[in-house]
Amino acid sequence: MSEAIPTHPTKKLWSIGQISVGTFLAGPIGGCFLISQNFKALGEEKSAKRTFWFGFLGTLLFFAALFSIPEYIIEKVPNVIFPAVYTTLLTSFARTRQKSAIEQHLSQGGKRRSHFKLIGISILFLLLLLGIAFGMFFLGMGADIID
Repeated sequence: MSEAIPTHPTKKLWSIGQISVGTFLAGPIGGCFLISQNFKALGEEKSAKRTFWFGFLGTLLFFAALFSIPEYIIEKVPNVIFPAVYTTLLTSFARTRQKSAIEQHLSQGGKRRSHFKLIGISILFLLLLLGIAFGMFFLGMGADIID
């Protein structure tokens, strides 16, 4: 007996809007994780791995740069600037690399991933970011305060 061939894609993808929200809430590593999941669902394993590791390293570099900027400069920068910059960059990357595949997926009856799952993943990555930030703080300039 022959198997029925699905008439629509069976894997779910994150939309560009979901990637934007996830990136804003969970930082570069969260956004890159969502983008990498799309690459994986689209069969682009190499791009998925590269994107995730780019997000991980980018997040570490972001925090290292943030902790190295003098406090008097940081105080003058509105708090929303940093998330706005990395959200804009990753949203542009997702649009460039995945928008047409996402649109094709949806037009063929494919589904989008859940907004609830997006919030859960964002919370997990936010906790990871807090761990990274505290770790870098205590390894770096926090050691000066404690001594």
